[in-house]
This record gives sequence, structure tokens and C-alpha cells, in this order.
Amino acid sequence: MHRICASAAVGLLGCALAPVLAPAPALAQPDLTKTLPIFTDDFRAGVNRFDGQSGLWSTLPRRGQLMTNAAEAVFLDQGVLGDAVDAILPPVHAITDQGLALRTVLLPDAAKPDLARYMQATGQGGQAAQIRYAAGQITTSHTWSQTYGYFEIEARIPRGQGRWPAFWLTSAGPGWPPEIDILEAYGAGLDQPTKKDN
Repeated sequence: MHRICASAAVGLLGCALAPVLAPAPALAQPDLTKTLPIFTDDFRAGVNRFDGQSGLWSTLPRRGQLMTNAAEAVFLDQGVLGDAVDAILPPVHAITDQGLALRTVLLPDAAKPDLARYMQATGQGGQAAQIRYAAGQITTSHTWSQTYGYFEIEARIPRGQGRWPAFWLTSAGPGWPPEIDILEAYGAGLDQPTKKDN
């Protein structure tokens, strides 16, 4: 499970859970005695989803556009493409005994026309024909931001073709931000460099 955490010199501790294949070696822990925890989440009560009015974790498109994490995948969840797609889209977020699992699922063929219309309407039509997968994500981009702080995640990182788990800090403002990649584990996992690594 992931445990996503954030903590600022005067304020934040945000946390969540997901899966890891091999235990990491113990690292020296930062001194957090002078920080004020803002939030922590282990997802035992489920995902506190942002519904447009309240909730912490957003699974909605940022600025209306579906983000792609690979040529054939988009971050997608219930409530984006309408009730007909919601009825056939396999879940991309699941609560397990270890916390939150973010999944990648094969996009049902019956959902592809609705996806193509949505992407066309948001200026992404050229990518729509390639999309075969829907991937889960959680973000606070619609709900919460902080300028300085300590952010932490505890996660199980999957390996395998097409996998690209990541933990980013991004701008709260408009436009695609430069992002700060806390971690990205493309395909082979954290201990193996890949062609996608810089």
C-alpha cells in the first residue's frame, strides 16, 4: 500500500497506502519534531473523494483534460465519461487490507467512443485512437496545496511492462507545471534503470 504524507516546517503531513514488492533498506528518518502534521491518510475509511464541493482526493481530470501517462493510457475514473461508461469501467481504485491500490485496467471497447468524444472536445482528439487503458490516480490538485513542507509516501511499487507508478509535486497554478518527481518507477522497478530514466 501507499502511505502518502506531507509535512511542513509549520505545517503538513498527508499520507496514503499502496503495494511494494521488496522491502527497502532502512534509511535515516528526518527530524519531524518541529513540524505540524496537516493530514495523514491510510485509506482504511476509503478514498475521501472530491465531488466538486468537498473531499480531499481528486480523481477528476485536471483542467478538464485527461492526463496521459503513456501513449496508450489515460488517468480515468468514474464520473468523467457519463453513467453508461461508469457502468462498464472496471474500478481503478480499490481499498485492500494494506490500503489503497491504484490499478490499470483495459478500457472496454464500448467506452472508447465516449472517450474519443471527450478527448476531441478537450483538444486531445489526436491521442484518443491510441488509448487502450485506464489508470488510477489520486491528487489534491483540486482541493489543497502548500508551498513548503515535508511530503512522504510509503508504497509498494509494481513491476511489469506498462507500469509507471509515480509520486509528483506539481504546481497549483494553471498550465502544465514543471513537476518535481519524488519517484517514478517505469516498468523494471526502482532498482533497475530503464530507457525512460534520465
